[in-house]
Formats: sequence, C-alpha cells, structure tokens
Amino acid sequence: MCGIAGWVGATAPEMLEERLLCLLERLEYRGYDSAGLWTPNVGLVRCVGEVRRLRDRVADLLVKEKGQERARLQSAQYGIAHTRWATHGKVLLRNTHPHKGCRGRVLLVHNGVIENAQELRERHPCRYHSDTDTEVVAHYVEALWQKGESLESALRKAIALLQGSFAIAAVSPHEPEQIVVARRGSPLVVARGKAWCAVASDALALAPFARFVSVISEDSVFTLKKDSVVQDGKVARLRREAVRTVRGGRTRRQSDALRPHLMYQEILESPNAWRSAVRSVAEALRGNQRLRQVLAVSSPLVWFPAACGSAWHAAQIAAPWFARGGDLIVSTAAREVARVIGSVDLPRVVLAVSQSGETADTREVVRRAKEAKVPTVGVVNVVPSSLSREVDILIPMGAGQEVSVASTKAVVGQVGAMVALAHARAAERRARGQDAPSDFK
Repeated sequence: MCGIAGWVGATAPEMLEERLLCLLERLEYRGYDSAGLWTPNVGLVRCVGEVRRLRDRVADLLVKEKGQERARLQSAQYGIAHTRWATHGKVLLRNTHPHKGCRGRVLLVHNGVIENAQELRERHPCRYHSDTDTEVVAHYVEALWQKGESLESALRKAIALLQGSFAIAAVSPHEPEQIVVARRGSPLVVARGKAWCAVASDALALAPFARFVSVISEDSVFTLKKDSVVQDGKVARLRREAVRTVRGGRTRRQSDALRPHLMYQEILESPNAWRSAVRSVAEALRGNQRLRQVLAVSSPLVWFPAACGSAWHAAQIAAPWFARGGDLIVSTAAREVARVIGSVDLPRVVLAVSQSGETADTREVVRRAKEAKVPTVGVVNVVPSSLSREVDILIPMGAGQEVSVASTKAVVGQVGAMVALAHARAAERRARGQDAPSDFK
C-alpha cells in the first residue's frame, strides 16, 4: 500500500511543493519507507525515510531556486508525489518513486501491484534502474508516447497490458500543466477548486482543500487540468461526493501540542468516534427506508459480517449483540462469506465493515451479495470510497483520518455502529411483539 498525490493549477509558485508535501503527510499512514516528488521547480527529489526528510530536502532546493531562476519558479503549476510501502524491491533510493522512462520524458507514481511486471520487462528490454514494477509501466508509457501518442492515450494503451491492481498519476515536461491518472482496484480520488485540480489516494487527504471529491471510475483514464477534467479530448462530468470528516472534537493541528504521538491522540479520539458512528446509525434509520425495511423482517436475520484485519475483530466483538437480539451471525473470514452467501435460505444481510472502504475481499463479498440479491450495509470510515459507493445502505463512521498502523478509534467506531444496528434491530422486533432484550448491558 502506497500513497500518491498530484496537483495542477492555481497556487503561488513557491507553494506548489508545499501542497504536495501536505498531501503526502496526510497519506503517510499508507507507507513511510520512502517518499519523493517531481515538479518543474525542483525536478525529481527522492528520499529514503519519512516525508519530513523529503520536506527538508525540498526546502533546501527551493532556497537555491529562488535565488537563481525566479522566472522558472513562477511558471511551475503541476507536480506529482508518492509515499512508499515497499513491495517490489527493497527500501532503497533507486526504488523510490516517482519513476521515469528511459529518456526521462515521462514520470509517474503508482500504488498497487502489477502482477505481470516481470513478463513485461522481458518483452520490453531496456535499462532498468530499479527493482520495482512501477518503472516497467513508466517505460511502456514513454515508449508509446514517443510513437506520437498523447500522454493520456499512451497511458490508456499501457494499462490494457497490465494485470493486477493500480492507481497511477503520470506527467511529462513535454505536456505541461496536466496530470494523467488511471486506476484499477486501487483507490484514487480527484478534487477541483477555482483554477486548480488535485488527486490523491484518499479522500480525507484532500479534505483541507475541498469539501467534495470525485472517485475515478475503474479502468478509466483522465487528464487533469487546472480548469477541467478531460477524457478523450472532451470535458468529463464526474460525480461529486461530500468528504465525510470527523464530527466534533479537536482537529489534528489543534491536538498537536497535546499528544506525545499520533496513536495516543487517536486513542483519545475514540469516544468521539463511537458517538459519531452511533449518530450515523440514527440518521440512517431516520432517512433510509431501505435500512428500516431490512430491520423490519419478521423472521430471524442472518448477518454476514464481511471484514478483514482489525475490522474483522470489531465484527467479532459486536457479534453477541446481534445474537442476543434473536438473529444469527456467521463469523467467518470475508473470503468464506463470499463463498457461502448464496447457500442460506433465511433472510440475509451482508455487513461490510472497512476503515478505508477499499478492502478487496470485502468488496468481493459485496459483489457476490448483489448477484444473490442480498442487501448490503456498509460501515465505512473513508467516504467517498469504492465500498461506500457499492453498498446498498451506507453508515459513514465519521471517525476522521486514522494514521497509526495499529487501529484504535476506527475499531471503536466500527463496534459502535454495529452495536447500534443490533439495538435498532432488537427494538424493531420488540415493536412487532417478538422476543428481544431491551437491555443490552
């Protein structure tokens, strides 16, 4: 898992790198082995280690640029950045993103895994400088671009050859003032402002700059410009969705002076995460008729929690509340849920639980549930995300961004949302004269 970011358009020239670094800092939870960026101001800058090391290096370069080439500094209005969790290749400078083609005319950042990278290397012999699957894509895109394709067209043809998951942002100094993006299976969202456009792996990373974002659709390629998003030379109409952020409590910046480290602060935010999740369930009960219909089923419901990792543990904690309310709950791994979802005769509900909204196994369960015409309820923190758009009924947790590797407040919010759903289900059964406890203590 890595974090990618890009910015094009209106900002003070010396603030372009600051915008990218700000995005990277909010994406650093996705990977902190190394970080890098490219802009016309400072060129390609890469560091092994945390984003703060990259920030220091960029600051030194900008001081030199201001004194030497002010005109060049004023013209720079686009760039890409990346923070890495090493998968292909060790934690070395040569494996740090962005990567470029043979001639350095195309640069790109990538999140995901290209499963046929080795096969593509053998088909396209070239001088490779890294051990990554990403550099293979850069070479392919540049080779197509040199044959006369536009950067958008070159990236579209290149991803047709790729197997696996990816989110890509590419730039070329020869096609300035634009960023070309594509995704399959990995998250990528776009935000637009007045004469600027930004892209990131996470909607919450864009929250300081925009209230609304658009999720890039699967297997699509778009060109981001400062005043528009373009596909095949035509202005694209992307669906805008509100970014759900933390409700109440202190902001991250307000809390900086109060916490010894991020995990401690996120533990302190856990009560607010619980309250926010419970309120979201209450709001859904008032405003979502489909949820009320699901909970009103007279016979026992079979709940299938679809979750992985810490979300799976949250589902196990909440499971007894559903059982005490008179329902059945199938506690098994998400992959097993996908296999057995169609083999139960009783009324069924899939409870898709995910902090990021991008968990592949959980999304697969949702797809299988739709095929079997089983309703899906999503407890999701990052909204919008792939999962938040795919479920029938959304419960947005509103816990705010969770940066630490060890999940704390997100798990608390997930348990809170599921317990609140169990309470609502028990209340519905009592209202119909069926046995269900009124006290869940």
